[in-house]
Parts: sequence; structure tokens; C-alpha cells
Amino acid sequence: MNTQTNSLSELQLQDSIVASNVGDESAFDLESMLCDPAFQQIIIRTHRDGVDHLIAYFRCEFAADEKRHVLHVPVQPPMAVQPNVQAIGVDEDIRSRITDCQKFGVRVEVLLDRVAAESKSVVVEIVINSPLKTEK
Repeated sequence: MNTQTNSLSELQLQDSIVASNVGDESAFDLESMLCDPAFQQIIIRTHRDGVDHLIAYFRCEFAADEKRHVLHVPVQPPMAVQPNVQAIGVDEDIRSRITDCQKFGVRVEVLLDRVAAESKSVVVEIVINSPLKTEK
């Protein structure tokens, strides 16, 4: 469970990874989608090389005087085993904590470095990976 920051300029690599998972690079422009203020969430799930991959982007809204947001990420159908999870701030320097991790979903606490002076939103990338089959 890792926490790190990312910038929109670094999204070109993620853009191509996500587009290859979706299957049509020409029809998928992740960076412009994430910059659109109407964007709320994008969830992409693929099965490759024996691994169940879920990449999700969420816009988290903070009201003035808030510092903490709890994000629930459902996984349906559930993964075969408890997954590994990373939460990354896309365009803001945020901290995150994985407070619950189950095969059927994840709870992430998103924390700003300081209390928001006015309402604001941040984009968080959640990466969830799990083997497709349980090892015996």
C-alpha cells in the first residue's frame, strides 16, 4: 500500500497504459478527461497475464475548512484474493491511507496537506491489483 504523488505531465505514460488496456488508443485521452471539471470518476478493469488490474480516477470534493475525504472504491465482481492497493494524488500533493482493503472494495482516506481555505477538488488515482486465481 503505497502513497506517492504524480503530475498531469506524467499522465502521458498512464494514458498510453490505460488506452492499451481499453484497446483503442486513438479514442482515449485521459489527460483531457481528468482536466474536465465535469469528470467525477473513471474505472477501468482488465485481466492480463494472470492478474486482475483495476485503475480508477476519482474527483474528491473538499468544502472550505475540510482536510479529509473518505473514498469508497467498489470492486464488482470481487477479486479472487485480497488485492494490493496504491492511492496517488494526480494533480495535488495529497496524502492517502488505505483504511480497509477487501476483495469486494477498498476504503481510502484522502488528506490535504492543510485545511482547504475554500472549496476545492483533487483527482486521486487508485491502482488495485490481484492474482486472478488463488495459489494452492
